Amino acid sequence: MKVVLDLDRLLAAGRIDQQEYQHLASLASGTTRQRALYLLLFAGIAMLCAGAVWLVPGAWRTAVATSAGLVLAIAALAVAWRGRNSWQPAATVLLPAGVALAVFGLLHQDASEPGFLLLARDALIASLLTMFFALAGRSVLLVVVGVLLGNLAVLMLVRHLQPASIEPAAVV
Repeated sequence: MKVVLDLDRLLAAGRIDQQEYQHLASLASGTTRQRALYLLLFAGIAMLCAGAVWLVPGAWRTAVATSAGLVLAIAALAVAWRGRNSWQPAATVLLPAGVALAVFGLLHQDASEPGFLLLARDALIASLLTMFFALAGRSVLLVVVGVLLGNLAVLMLVRHLQPASIEPAAVV
């Protein structure tokens, strides 16, 4: 049997106390369908963010995308922490979207200078930024993205520092 309760309203009305509120909130769980929907929305928003990065003129691309992503991620955290319970789904989707936009901005590379060291630095910064928001927003999806970006940073650093005798395929 599935029961839907507005715990915030029950707490405000005095029908449950803080201890009961915390107990009932700990019993709540997201469904697999809801997680799949969030993952699908995240993928769509990530692609939208990638397209938005490329719409900005090249000289401003990195700064605009990174700034807009950080503002969106911070706004999503603020909504999650201070907003009403009904705003939680929006914050759940907007936090990864903001981080994705900031990461795409950081990872933007000028086509004329694709340097591996520059990509390694940007991937490391993007990984740290993602991990910060993953911890702040308690998002498993962002933890995975942060770990992948960290791996990309290590891969690009090793690719940059590799001796000439090692094949690139061996490094990968």
